[in-house]
Amino acid sequence: MRPALYCRCFPGERRHDLLDVVELINAGADVRRVRQHPEQHAADRVAVFDGLVEEAMEG
Repeated sequence: MRPALYCRCFPGERRHDLLDVVELINAGADVRRVRQHPEQHAADRVAVFDGLVEEAMEG
């Protein structure tokens, strides 16, 4: 995920934006690569991202 997309998706945690992340994961986004950005720049968002990955895998 490019930082611009990351920034769009997490700050307000609007459900619509979070679902965009789920859709990107389902479309084949490289989850390990995407996760690096919050790990490096917003550690408090890693749990949110991990939850979205789980949601994508369930759905």
